[in-house]
Amino acid sequence: MKTFFQAARENLFGHVSFVQRRTPGMLIRDVGGALLVDAGLASDTFNKVLWGCDGNGPCAADPDDGALLAAKDWFAGKRPRNLLTLPGTPMPPATDRPFTVWAAAEDERALRRLQPAFEREGFRIAEKETGMALPLDRWTPSAPVPEGLRIEPVGNASGLAAFAEVMAANWTPPDEAVKRFYKLAESVLLRGIVPMRLFVAFAGDVPVASGELFLSGGGNIAGLHMISTREAFRRRGVGGAVTEALLRAGQAAGASLAVLQASEEGEPVYRRIGFEPCGLFAEYAAGEEILF
Repeated sequence: MKTFFQAARENLFGHVSFVQRRTPGMLIRDVGGALLVDAGLASDTFNKVLWGCDGNGPCAADPDDGALLAAKDWFAGKRPRNLLTLPGTPMPPATDRPFTVWAAAEDERALRRLQPAFEREGFRIAEKETGMALPLDRWTPSAPVPEGLRIEPVGNASGLAAFAEVMAANWTPPDEAVKRFYKLAESVLLRGIVPMRLFVAFAGDVPVASGELFLSGGGNIAGLHMISTREAFRRRGVGGAVTEALLRAGQAAGASLAVLQASEEGEPVYRRIGFEPCGLFAEYAAGEEILF
């Protein structure tokens, strides 16, 4: 039986690689026990290396020492080293594209053991988040939906564009690569019932917040991702309403456990809902990458 930490890790890594695994022009490659996830775009939001997990099954404990160097070469547009020379492997674009590395650990001690390997290749922790879990039979809805707000599942191209608009607004100016990613993902995300389910909150006709439900573990695990509120609509209860909409959708889909990754600021909010810490997630960047 998986621990809450294992469930959270596999859900996150499945979420990160789901679209890229299925979209033409995007690709997934093993790099010595880590998984390289390449959206083919100049965006570290969608170009990732998943440290110690293939994103679609059991996680390896110790990726190869050359994995980080191979990933750096790949995203720099260099010819793959032996770790990446697989039959039919397309060449990377001849551009230097940003990426980050996700690593997970059950506690601070385990996370510190990863540090030397990353530091040798010039990576630093750019963001650290707390993995959190909530058995859904312990959850009671408590956040009222703000007046005038409606939260809708994405079911067509216009809804997907609205979701992308909210996500892109996290950057100034809005990140066009985010909009491009979701446009390319239309054939995957609008195909029918898929484990990645997107939601948009509207104030009138204006998309103001987003959220993603990602189901893993045979539908038993409900991962909450991409919860974002546009700046002008923050501190009005919108984010809480989206979070509870995702939890309700997870319950309706048959999930028994909800998981997420919380920032330092977000952790107290999720504790109030009933989530409890279950591990740590660190996002590593090479050099001076700028993260969302």
